[in-house]
Amino acid sequence: MSETHNKNGFLKGLLLGAVAVGVAYYFLNSTKEGEKIKKKIVSKTDDILKDLSETIIDFEEKAEEFKEKALEAQGQLKERVGITEGEAKKEIKGKLEEISNLKQRGKAAAKVFFTKNGKSLSH
Repeated sequence: MSETHNKNGFLKGLLLGAVAVGVAYYFLNSTKEGEKIKKKIVSKTDDILKDLSETIIDFEEKAEEFKEKALEAQGQLKERVGITEGEAKKEIKGKLEEISNLKQRGKAAAKVFFTKNGKSLSH
């Protein structure tokens, strides 16, 4: 029953939508007031599209400026740091290895510190 009800509701909505579109089409194309409204809509749409085009052009220009400034900042940063990307990666890898070693030493120290008579104190 629910499926039949849903189909009927869909068909009613489809029919109502078609009637509404037909009435709007008739009004916009067959009456003086509809013609005025249609001209306003077309005019406003053209204005909106023109503004949108200008906004897109401005956005593209700003994006290009931002890209240039970002590349310039990247170059300045590399000069300030004074090391290459490869050197930086090597340095980071070394520091990560040091951290890993400290972590292992900390675990070993914790085992020794938290045991009494060979038994873990964490239980």
